[in-house]
Amino acid sequence: MVQADPVGRRVGRAGLMVLLTVGWLATIVAIVFVMGMIAWAASSSSGEGLSEESFILAVVIALVAGPVVLGGVAAYLGMSRTAIGYFFLWLFCVAAALALYSRSVERVDDPPVEPTSCVQYSGGHAGCPGG
Repeated sequence: MVQADPVGRRVGRAGLMVLLTVGWLATIVAIVFVMGMIAWAASSSSGEGLSEESFILAVVIALVAGPVVLGGVAAYLGMSRTAIGYFFLWLFCVAAALALYSRSVERVDDPPVEPTSCVQYSGGHAGCPGG
């Protein structure tokens, strides 16, 4: 009677998770590299390249989607602690994505406030609103 090899199966599942994680990280690096090369090519020519928003969107999608997929695969393989670890990694990636997005959002400054009373300038000249 042949028994199943639980150690070999655990190593196979862990190896699969390692390969998928390395693939996810390589995908993020490839996205950043390709988008950077497109932006560099556009800046050195007269053509129009990708916007900063599309670059950030691609990185955010890769950051957030990776741990969800990896956690799902880990849960499917019965690796509950690994799936929980990927859930916490997902929370960290969401925080990083929100920070990255918040840096890219343009801030609208308040318009300059006009004086409501006379302002004394050097030389004795006073500028009063309305004349």
